[in-house]
Amino acid sequence: MNQNQIVNNENLRWYRCNKLKIGILEESNEVINEIRSTDQYKKALKYCSLLFEKQVTINKKYTSYGLKHDIEWYIIKHRLEENSYISNDDFILAMDELGFECKKIKGSQSYMFNVKRFN
Repeated sequence: MNQNQIVNNENLRWYRCNKLKIGILEESNEVINEIRSTDQYKKALKYCSLLFEKQVTINKKYTSYGLKHDIEWYIIKHRLEENSYISNDDFILAMDELGFECKKIKGSQSYMFNVKRFN
């Protein structure tokens, strides 16, 4: 992957996340597939599906930023990946992909979800 492709991938991720944040998901399949092909997104999707369950209501105790750090800690603790980093945007997109409801935190880039936190 050359530098232009890396910049474009980051722009695509930023673009989709910001569209998600205002409730508009109008990207082409090409854009969505490009985002889904990134390692951070795949890692976020894998561990969100493994560690989190849905509950009926939005859980106001935990933010996307805090939950993504919980996943990173889990990865490090159990030595599951060489690189534990997941961006907040990839976490948010993964939770959206898994069908979690979300609510944007006013004045923040983070969200709250209808999520049960893992042990």
